[in-house]
Order: sequence, then structure tokens, then C-alpha cells
Amino acid sequence: METPWLIFMGRLHPLVLHLPIGFLAALLALEAWGKVFERAQVTPMQRGLLAVLFWLSALASAGSGWLLGLEDGHASGDLFLHQGLGLVAATTLTALAALGQRRGLYRLSLALSILAVLGAGHLGSSMTQGEAFLAKPESEIVAVAQEQPDQTPAPVIPTWYEARIAPILHDYCIKCHGEKKQKGDLALHTGEIMLAGSEFLQVVIPGDAEASPLIQRLRLPRDHEDHMPPEAKDQPRPEDLRELARWIAAGASLVAAAPEALADEDLQAPGVVAEPAPAVLSAQAVEALRRLQVHVEIIDPSSQLLWINCRPRPGVDDEFLADYLQPLAGFVGELSLAGTALGNAGLAALEGMTRLERLDLSATACGAEGLARLVGLPALRSLNLTNTALGDEAIEILVAMSALERVQLWGTGLSAEGLARLREARPALRLEVGALATLLALETEPPVSFSKHPELDAHNGSCPVTQKPVDPRFRVVHDDRVVGFCCPNCPSVFLNAPEEYPLGE
Repeated sequence: METPWLIFMGRLHPLVLHLPIGFLAALLALEAWGKVFERAQVTPMQRGLLAVLFWLSALASAGSGWLLGLEDGHASGDLFLHQGLGLVAATTLTALAALGQRRGLYRLSLALSILAVLGAGHLGSSMTQGEAFLAKPESEIVAVAQEQPDQTPAPVIPTWYEARIAPILHDYCIKCHGEKKQKGDLALHTGEIMLAGSEFLQVVIPGDAEASPLIQRLRLPRDHEDHMPPEAKDQPRPEDLRELARWIAAGASLVAAAPEALADEDLQAPGVVAEPAPAVLSAQAVEALRRLQVHVEIIDPSSQLLWINCRPRPGVDDEFLADYLQPLAGFVGELSLAGTALGNAGLAALEGMTRLERLDLSATACGAEGLARLVGLPALRSLNLTNTALGDEAIEILVAMSALERVQLWGTGLSAEGLARLREARPALRLEVGALATLLALETEPPVSFSKHPELDAHNGSCPVTQKPVDPRFRVVHDDRVVGFCCPNCPSVFLNAPEEYPLGE
């Protein structure tokens, strides 16, 4: 009958079985030492001590193995052979000490003990590890290893914000909007704080990059007072601005994985909008128009929107628009082309005027073909088409101009039925129609006649409007005095309110 103590002693077998192997190895090492070094004599006492220790440990191993076999219920031939070889090894070693002086029998007993230990060990491993464990092919061992779950921790993949957005903010924003310093009570040093914004401003609007103040400030001209970073600081690269706008447009997620970076050639792929670099108003382009006596005026210095009036300057045709207006397309807010030689093809120069709000095309050759080029202008609110040859085919085009609030249609070829369709389709659109066949443009300036007498010097040395030096080409007679100006635009300003620009004595 099995008892807990017997079970415990049987389970010591995996520990005890290594002891006789160790003593046998020590005995072999001792004999090898005496063989190699002839002066090192191995005494019978040394052999006897190791033999006795081997014998005792072999008996303990065999006994614990027998008890373990009873518990596991093994009754195979391998178990009996395993136990028998263990007893042979133990019995053989009992004679080792006595035969120490008879070298031939001693060595035979030692060899038998080694063989018995090897055989018992092989049978024991076969019972615990499976048949022919040592002969398993390498591929099977590899397959078993591959079945084990991979314990290697998965690599940590940084998010879009961590990998690309945070480094941009760190390089250009954190010095003034970080944890220690927060200009304007705005902090950008963590994604959560940036998305929360300040008490007065939500700097990032997820899903709408164009409406996000962060993008708007970064895109302002560098000399603008609201441009960020300040002009004297390092500025983000165009690709940095594109990445910020792309992240915000995608929802400004703090946990989303980073998408593939856009290569330069991919920026022109269908469906990919390349964020423009911050635009800067070209002073050279403005000056070129003014030299041609085209009135150019900045409506709002903060936005740099321009009012350009090409009437009554002769020679304004399709080629003129392409050469002189297209370079300023992103800055034109109001434009008058009334009475010019403009044709349908010339209106292609207006397609890039995304900030154009008011347009005067009265008394031009503009037709439905040219008008169709204006459908994509997102800010166009007021359109003057007086005295143009438009017909009813233009109705659908006008309906498609979603931002349009007011249109003037005096003297056009639109029929009453066409106008009725337009009113029905766009009831909120303000239509101004009538029979004034010779209506003048609404945005014109009184013509200025410059003095043609070069012998008459200007009374003043500096322009009364700008205080710049007078250009002799731009002189007018006012109150019997010759007044000089710096450019062709200033005389109109002066003549409209001369009392505001005293000439002195």
C-alpha cells in the first residue's frame, strides 16, 4: 500500500539518479589523471571511496526509481530492463574497491558499470521523452520549437502624431508655447493640450485644416504681424506644413498610425491636395500694373486683398490678363474689367482667383463659354454682366455659382423665360435687370488728364498723397497750379478729396 512518504521518495528519483553518474565520472577522471601523470599514484583508498559512494547512490537511485514506477503504473519491459541495468551498475561497483589491485578485472568491472549506466539512462529517457528521442531528425525538433508561442514582445509602432507631428511642433512652436512658456495662454507641448486649445481659441479643428487657426497662422506672409513663427525665427518647411494640414484634415487623431509619406511625385496624384507654401504678395507684379496706369489698391492690409480696376486703360485683352493678372491671382478680392477687350479665353486667368468676391465684366465680349470658367470661384458674391451678349444658355451656369449673391444683367440677351427660371432655381439670388442699354461700369474713376507741357514744373516736390518724390510724367493742373504725383494712381485719390492733401504755399 502506497503511503505519502513512499510517493515522496519515489519522486526524488530524477534528482538522485544524477549522483551515481557524477561519482562514476569522478572515478573515470581519477583513473585518467593517474594514467596521464605517471607520478600521480591513485591509491586503493581513493578508488574504494568513490566506488562506495557510487554504490550507495546507485542503490538509492534504483530504489527511488522502483517506487516511482509503482506510482506511475508502468509495467513495461523497458521499465524492468531499466531497473535491472541500474542494479547491475550498483552490483558491479561493489567489486571495484576489492579489485583495485587486479587491474584487468578492475577495468572490466568499470567498463561494465559505464555500459550499465548508459543503458539505464537511455531507457529512462525513452520512457519520459518518447521512443528514439536521441534519433529524432533535426526537422522534427525545429518543428516542435516552432510550435512554441513567440515570446518576443511586439515592437512599439509610434503614432502619426508621435512620429511626424510632435517633432514639427517641437522644432518651431514649443519654445513659445510649451510647458514653461505659453504666449497668448496657448500651449502645444502635448497633443491633448493642443487639441483642447486655449480659453479663447481652438487652434486645431479636427477634420478641417483650412479653418484651423494653426494652419492659417503658419500660412500668413512672413512679414504679417499674426504670422507664426515670428519672422526672425526658423520657419517650417513646405513639407512640414503639408504634413500638419494632412493630419488635421484626417481628423487630428493622437492614436492613429502614420500613413505612408507622400513622395514629391505623389503630390500631383489624383485625389492628393498639395498644401501650398505661404503666399507672398509680389510687389513687382503690383508695380508693373501701376506703371501701365492700372489702379491697384490694397483693400485690407492684414489679408493683402487687392482691388484692381483695369478701366479705362486701353489694351487690356486676353494676353494682358495672362501676363499681368495671373501672377496676382491669389490676392485679388475685387476686379473691374468693364469695357476692356476681354474675350472668353481671357477668363482662364481668373480661374485661380479663389478669393475674388466682386467682378465687373460689363461691356465686354464675355459669353457663356467664358462665364463657365468662373463656376469654380468659391468666394464670388457679386457679378456685373451688364451689356454683355449672354443668352439663355448662361442660366444654368449662373445657377451653378453657389456663392453668388448678386448679379447685374442689364442689357443682356436673357429672355423673360430665362430670368424666370433663374429666379425659380435661385430664389435668394438678387437679380438686377432693366433696359439701360448704355449703363456705365459701376466701379470707374474719373479720367485724369495729365499735363502735356513739360516746361511747366510741378509746384510741389513730393507727392501730396504718399510723400514720395514726384515723377514728372504724372502732373495735373488743379486750381491753376501744376501738381506732381509719384504714380498714375495718386491723382484720382487727390482729386476726389483735395482738401485732405494740402499742397502748402
